[in-house]
Amino acid sequence: MNNPFSELINVLREEGSFYNEPSFYFAKVTSKLPNLKVSLNDMELNKNNLLIDKILFDNNALNVGDRVIMLRDNNKFIIISKVVSV
Repeated sequence: MNNPFSELINVLREEGSFYNEPSFYFAKVTSKLPNLKVSLNDMELNKNNLLIDKILFDNNALNVGDRVIMLRDNNKFIIISKVVSV
């Protein structure tokens, strides 16, 4: 016999994961500044959808193929850091 409490917990977990976005995203740079573009899953974001950390911007530190970490703020994605392999 199935435990009704276990079933309820599973439903709550599924619904919670559906409505809660991840806290950060990994993306790949597909075009450098000044026409910055990044690929996030199957979506390409351009400078109209992006904000970028000032240090990354000032140092022109992003190259095609770089991986970045982004946060989401409503309709904008904020590139907060470049990620490299160890």
